Amino acid sequence: MVAALLGIVVSKTSVMLSHSLQFALLLCVLSNLVHHLIVKAAGAKGELSHWQRYGPVYIVVLASVMILVHPTLFVFKDVGCPVRCLLRDHPILLSVVTHVGYLVLVVGIALSTDLVGKMRRQLGWHQSS
Repeated sequence: MVAALLGIVVSKTSVMLSHSLQFALLLCVLSNLVHHLIVKAAGAKGELSHWQRYGPVYIVVLASVMILVHPTLFVFKDVGCPVRCLLRDHPILLSVVTHVGYLVLVVGIALSTDLVGKMRRQLGWHQSS
């Protein structure tokens, strides 16, 4: 899009390369994040329920899938693979899924890092017993 505004000609091959690199980079980062959270959860100490221990992992896995839908469809479209997907024909819904995926990712990371608890302690907001 920027290239079109600047009058630069972009070849189909360069578009395929950029979509493939976007997919590969996102897949690498998100899979490493999931792996890190799994290792962190497995090594967590204390009496934690399964959800307390592995809940953030499940949330980040869901977010990763939602985030990767868009680049995956780009790559499939670039190579000419016929994809039957509801989101392919509804770009607004595809954008919503991607953006909600990023919000879910933030929630998963906040749960994993106990962000709310840390903010409460930092601001002096303690729960009353």
